[in-house]
Amino acid sequence: MELAISQLIKIVLGVLVVVVVVLGLYFFGEQLIDFFRNLPGAS
Repeated sequence: MELAISQLIKIVLGVLVVVVVVLGLYFFGEQLIDFFRNLPGAS
């Protein structure tokens, strides 16, 4: 039972990490695009 609970915790943590990374890349990616778009030398 203890092994199953630890595996469940690892799965939940893994899913949370993936969600946080995807959301972070989504929001940070938009900021990066705006940053490069506002550069003085950008075409």
